[in-house]
Amino acid sequence: MDFQQFLGPFTVISFVLFGALETFQPLTTLTLPFLRRWTFHLAIWIATSYLLVLALRISSVNYAATTNPLCPGLLFFLIDDFALWLIHFSLHRFGWLWPWHSTHHSDPDMDASTGFRFHPVETILDQSCHLLLVYFLQPSVSAVLATQFISIAHNFWVHSNTRFPQGLDRLLSLFIVTPSLHRSHHAQDLQHQNANYGITLTLWDRLFRTFKLPAINPQVGLPGIPPKDTMHPYFALIQLPWNERPRR
Repeated sequence: MDFQQFLGPFTVISFVLFGALETFQPLTTLTLPFLRRWTFHLAIWIATSYLLVLALRISSVNYAATTNPLCPGLLFFLIDDFALWLIHFSLHRFGWLWPWHSTHHSDPDMDASTGFRFHPVETILDQSCHLLLVYFLQPSVSAVLATQFISIAHNFWVHSNTRFPQGLDRLLSLFIVTPSLHRSHHAQDLQHQNANYGITLTLWDRLFRTFKLPAINPQVGLPGIPPKDTMHPYFALIQLPWNERPRR
């Protein structure tokens, strides 16, 4: 079966699933109505990134299908996760990259739809890195697809505004990035924002000493930006990246 045809539908299903969970068990009260947030984030994702992401993901799968697998699936997953951790770290630490990531961090709330809020420049960086790793490491098709499906579902989970049992969150955070860890990373407080760069695993933050226990009820977003402005395409995709300067 050609599982790559399910990448698009799986993205929508994952979003709807975690979006439904957060409406029944919300962690915080959103600054702006969820319907407005969902509509805006879906619209900019479809307009700027959907076809791009799908094309690069399918290209990765198609290339893997033309090669004899050399890299074990688990090793590929680990290398891919580390590479994306490194990109995320760089987006925060290098001033010329931060403006493209500021679009994501400018969201004054966090919910499942925040998983769509990425500038297309950042999307190109992430997905091109994934494609290059497939080219050089030559994993199997199943390893590439499994990595992509895990990435999609985990992205919406860690951004979701769902009340999650604290004990289970702490247990899982020994190994994987949890909603509380990623919410803390979205904090306006730079001590927390400049920590917990993990994409799926907490391993890299622990190894490179960027792991930090999550903040309690952090205020997320970027300071000094009216929430309503963050829901305008021109501001989020052009004005903010053009004018944003790195925060230290």
